[in-house]
Amino acid sequence: MGTLDDEAIVAQIRADGIDILVDLTGHTEASRISVIEYHPAPVQVSWIGYANTNGIAAMDWMIADAVVLPPEDEALYIEKPLRLPGCYLC
Repeated sequence: MGTLDDEAIVAQIRADGIDILVDLTGHTEASRISVIEYHPAPVQVSWIGYANTNGIAAMDWMIADAVVLPPEDEALYIEKPLRLPGCYLC
């Protein structure tokens, strides 16, 4: 999908009926995080690629643990934390 524009990617995600879209890049180089802003899937989750808030209201959840997102810092994040026991990395 690297050659498609955002609208084409959004259309493909919707056509494929994706229920949960997991972003693995965040704001890293060559990211397509701008697609998340269209909210192409009912549930959108951030995981692994960027261990911080994405600052995008359309991102519903962030998979985290107590180290990467301490409970006292939750107010600084737009996403709701989805905490895994132990480490959030595989």
